[in-house]
Amino acid sequence: MKPIKLGLRVWIAITAVVSFLTGWAMLAHSGKPAPLSAGVGAGGSPSGSAGGLVLPTLAPIPSLNNAGASASQPQALQPLQVQPVPFNSMPSLSTRGS
Repeated sequence: MKPIKLGLRVWIAITAVVSFLTGWAMLAHSGKPAPLSAGVGAGGSPSGSAGGLVLPTLAPIPSLNNAGASASQPQALQPLQVQPVPFNSMPSLSTRGS
């Protein structure tokens, strides 16, 4: 039993090291990601902002003070009502030991 356990541990260690080195080599030889800035056009030549990458923009989020202003009656935010759970509602676990 002991030689099998030792062999299994050695096999796991060797495969872990080989997998790590293989992943490291693949990551080192992979292509570099494209830059996020708008510096290169479609043809690969540097261009200005006209031919670059355009990132979408989002509308600003309305504040809580202005949230009910568009409605006819402003709605006030109500606090969350949490009902307490009675302590005896959960069954107790007991053992028959000493």
